[in-house]
Amino acid sequence: MIRSLKAAIWLTVLMALPALLFTSSVLSGLSGMWVIILFGPPMLMAAGLWGGLLPLVMGLLAYLAQPLLSLGYQAALLMGLYLVPFTVVFALSVVRQPPFFKAAGLMCGVYLLSAFSCLLILQRISGGSMYLTLARRVVSLMTRSGYGDQLLISFYQNGLITLDSSLLLQAQGLLGGLSALGRQELTNSLVSTLADAFSQAPSMAVSYSIWCFFGGFGLIVYLGKRFQQKKRYGAIRQKQLMDAVTRQREAVRQGDTSARLELESYENFLQRMAQQEKDQPLDYPDFQMPSFSTWYLPRGWGLLLAVPAIGLMMRTLGTSVAERTVGGMLAALFLSVYELQGVAVMDFVQKKSGRSLGGRCVFTAILLLLAQFLFVIMGLIDQVMNIRHLRPAEPQNGD
Repeated sequence: MIRSLKAAIWLTVLMALPALLFTSSVLSGLSGMWVIILFGPPMLMAAGLWGGLLPLVMGLLAYLAQPLLSLGYQAALLMGLYLVPFTVVFALSVVRQPPFFKAAGLMCGVYLLSAFSCLLILQRISGGSMYLTLARRVVSLMTRSGYGDQLLISFYQNGLITLDSSLLLQAQGLLGGLSALGRQELTNSLVSTLADAFSQAPSMAVSYSIWCFFGGFGLIVYLGKRFQQKKRYGAIRQKQLMDAVTRQREAVRQGDTSARLELESYENFLQRMAQQEKDQPLDYPDFQMPSFSTWYLPRGWGLLLAVPAIGLMMRTLGTSVAERTVGGMLAALFLSVYELQGVAVMDFVQKKSGRSLGGRCVFTAILLLLAQFLFVIMGLIDQVMNIRHLRPAEPQNGD
């Protein structure tokens, strides 16, 4: 229930912050909901693995309390539908410890079912115009504040709001304040822009689920295991230090002044423990997760994921909102999976060249910001050509 008291306390406090900070008004309540939607799943997984099941439950209750206190019980029920199913699957995975990719796949699938259920409920409540209704609600809350006009002007000047040439004259005087007509035109433009952005929610949910429950979950497992290894290494090193000091003193008494302290390095410790952990595993659920640089998509799954590539055309050439939405979801699935495999390829190449862990992370993060599609291409090349030689060779000539 409590794996680490220190981690349990800190993670519980961090998860309780949205309930403490975003409950004073409706606008802050909505902000708190967005914070929980984005950071709630990885924080809950970190709490369960690093702190234990008790902080996992406490964090979940804190995340449900925030919408309850600021927006009412209906928002809390919706947040419960979003968070509770995957949290239950995660808790069962921590107890039973299935293989990593099975646990991540189950959580990803359950999360998507929950997220799309929430979207369907919101669509039904809004009468079929969820994105437009949400955009109007956000803009209404923003323009009622004392900084409404300044925000509209700033959005226009920075290109976030665009107006047709026929409407531009009606919104003149941007630098000197807005007329009622100009304010209305800019408000309508902002509503349209936000509605288009919110319409990407289904495809964003697909991308987020893959990165969160494979990449993010893998990172949380890795960091927790590394901490446990460091903790065990510290205990062993302390014992080695005491033994070495005793031997050195004995050597000095015998007249050997050249005796030195010899301690095991962390690298040698990891190599030695890699074998011992098979018989004496760490007190930590690592789900038998393989090294990230060896992640790859099995060939059968690769062939199945060639079908979602059709979404790249559907999201652009679709003739209806439904076609573009489905196309966006398929494209997000295709791109996210191969992008993740491309990042694994990059880590493999850098590790083979001898680059340190910190250097690999910084270099990969910079490339993700500057050339994200490069990783998709790398993942596709690795899938087709098996450049890391990780998949078994295919039989040839009937063998």
